[in-house]
Amino acid sequence: MLKKRWYILPISGLFLLGLILGSFLDLKINQAIYDSTNWFGYFMAAFGETPFYASMGIFGFGFYYLFKRYTHKGIKFLLVLGIISSAFVCIYFQGKHIFDANAFNNSKLLWLGFLIAIFIYIGGLVAGYFIFKNTEVAPNRLLLILLVLVVACGLAIGFNQILKSIMARPRYRFLYRQDLVSEFRNWWENGRDLKKDWVGLSWNDMSGVITKEEFKSFPSGHMSDTVMLIAILGALPLLNDKIKIKQEYFVIGACVWNVLLAYSRMRMGAHYLSDVSFGSLIALAMIAIANEVYIKLDHKFFPKKEEIEHVQE
Repeated sequence: MLKKRWYILPISGLFLLGLILGSFLDLKINQAIYDSTNWFGYFMAAFGETPFYASMGIFGFGFYYLFKRYTHKGIKFLLVLGIISSAFVCIYFQGKHIFDANAFNNSKLLWLGFLIAIFIYIGGLVAGYFIFKNTEVAPNRLLLILLVLVVACGLAIGFNQILKSIMARPRYRFLYRQDLVSEFRNWWENGRDLKKDWVGLSWNDMSGVITKEEFKSFPSGHMSDTVMLIAILGALPLLNDKIKIKQEYFVIGACVWNVLLAYSRMRMGAHYLSDVSFGSLIALAMIAIANEVYIKLDHKFFPKKEEIEHVQE
């Protein structure tokens, strides 16, 4: 979330191009690069969203920072909810993703995933401490920034999950393993019929039961989450002037991470080019909207000194 939204248009253009190319080349691309044993794919499936989940720790410390400065009981209660929610989102979802069917697929080690996620959240809290300890932002404005970011993240994730449920697009890995590549669906075609016929049946190699997870290809949740990281990192200079000069580096770093993540998701057969592109476009749309909302609310509630003087005249 930046007042200079230099990154939104070029990145949106890149992923829009990906969506267009994917409309024609999705299947061919996955057939060319699919490798179910690729270590990089497993690693990114497990930890690709880690920077996003670690940012929940930054939010958590931000809410704690505000809790210490507000006296209103209603606001303090909401801030406590924010702290608890940020910890839950990071620890539960990050911990679960490390050893679920999309990553290392070992339910017996789920406890280890949660333990790792706790340390990731603590790392986010530490980062939040260094960001907020010297901030000169007024509490009310800081609260506005955090709330806009949190709502934008929630909307991006929610919209993504709704589309996944509606479209039920089968993942390439499912089609490949079941010799059903002829049943490939484009991103605008739903796969609810296949989902109804196959969920609950055994894999061809009898390695387990096919779950509804194999019908959540479109759009990519990993990409929606991590593209939102661009907004979070882009907003850091608003929280602390000392890191303003590093603004571009934060955004560029997030972009590079997202490109690597997109490739890894296609490499594993979890998503197609159109999936990762559309998931990214959802997040970018939320970033653009959040940016406009923040600017308008900031202008309304925290007008510049010269604007106040003009009104008084």
